[in-house]
Amino acid sequence: GAGYALDADISSISSNPARLDMLDWQHHVAFDFLPFTSITKDAKKLGLKYAYSTGGTSAFSFGLNYYTPGNITLRNDVGADMQTIKQSDYALTFGYGMQVGPNTFLGTSLRYLYQSNLINLTDNNVISGGAAVGGDIGVLHNFVLTDQLERIRLGASIQNIGSKLNGSIYQPMNFSIGATYSNGFFD
Repeated sequence: GAGYALDADISSISSNPARLDMLDWQHHVAFDFLPFTSITKDAKKLGLKYAYSTGGTSAFSFGLNYYTPGNITLRNDVGADMQTIKQSDYALTFGYGMQVGPNTFLGTSLRYLYQSNLINLTDNNVISGGAAVGGDIGVLHNFVLTDQLERIRLGASIQNIGSKLNGSIYQPMNFSIGATYSNGFFD
């Protein structure tokens, strides 16, 4: 949705890398921790992001993410426990955003994704896992209306363009678009 067309923040590396060049400061660092306790007590996501703006018309970024759903108990049709599995994902991302025109921005990111083996904890059988490489491409354009503050911003991003995980499982490719309107009053 609209998140692909918002002003830049350090999370742009994960949504629309074209927004990176719009960062206000030269250095940005962010750490996030999201426990998903409403889903399962073990599920969590951790992330570390860094962005460097050249002060001109480009910015570089780096991100490291870790996600685990924790232990998951698989059940049969009648609800009896069959097996317990555990799995985690790691992603290392490098991004670049640049201004290519007075109101147009492009960005790209390259990601290395590693999914740990999905291990059946009941009998220690390895079910799947592996590595993949992927990337994102994003574009953002400002349409200035009555003055520089009033504008409509359109953004689009194609995410997870790349190889299959472990050579057999496709990454979920996404195409997302968004639009925002700003009159400058709440910016």
